[in-house]
Amino acid sequence: MWRVKAGHEDEFVRLWRAGVADLARQLPHASFRLWRDPRDTLRFQSVGGPVESEDALDTIRGSESFRAAMDALEETLESVEVGALELVEEIA
Repeated sequence: MWRVKAGHEDEFVRLWRAGVADLARQLPHASFRLWRDPRDTLRFQSVGGPVESEDALDTIRGSESFRAAMDALEETLESVEVGALELVEEIA
């Protein structure tokens, strides 16, 4: 979950896209989505996956490219909450 500083929304989306491009190369079978709350346009949520394991996710989060992407985003953010979710059920 991301809370973006007012006036930095477009820059945030651009930097998120650039960071995810690198993740997509590391996780070729994953998909990534960025959602924005229409009632609170400074609030975004990104969802990506699947990731093969928690260890793989830890490796990616520890990588230089992930840290660089997070550092680049930092200037646009008021707050960020990074976590991992486990799919419980899906209805398609």
